[in-house]
Amino acid sequence: MWPFKNKVNTHNEYNKLRASVGMVLARDDDCCEAVAWVVVFDLFAPEVADEGKRLPVEERGLFMMTYATYLSWLAMKGVESKFPPDSWPLISPLIKREFSKQPWFQAEAMNRIFDSMVEYPMGEGKGKYFNCPSGPWFDAVMATNLAGYTLDHSTNAKFILYVAIMSGKILETIAKMAPTG
Repeated sequence: MWPFKNKVNTHNEYNKLRASVGMVLARDDDCCEAVAWVVVFDLFAPEVADEGKRLPVEERGLFMMTYATYLSWLAMKGVESKFPPDSWPLISPLIKREFSKQPWFQAEAMNRIFDSMVEYPMGEGKGKYFNCPSGPWFDAVMATNLAGYTLDHSTNAKFILYVAIMSGKILETIAKMAPTG
């Protein structure tokens, strides 16, 4: 794989996260695993768990699949903009491997949601249907609904703000992990 480009701090933070959950330390050139870990780490953030608990039990799986798929889509956008061409096919299976360990994981449903996110113009200013800014979480829920599933928009402003802020931070972190030439 590729070496980190002056990424000592990013790599050290990544290894601290790995160590905190009992994982072995990553090699210096392990930026594909690092990107996957950033996605998985955010998936298990307390804010995400709290939002899931607010939902009826029967909706929690779809919520988690939507959020996980959104994170994967976001990572793809970050990788495609900062990494060498053809990097995403190296990273995507690492993310899916971790998602597949979860009780809510349904590959076919998540693939349909992901395809809808790719097709739907997420994060491009104004919402496709309402002609007003909608934000990343609303766009992810809309893509899920367009994929044929029913998930209500969250009215929890704290969670909506969390997604918006973390989306920027995740993209920034991925950009810092981008390999040199």
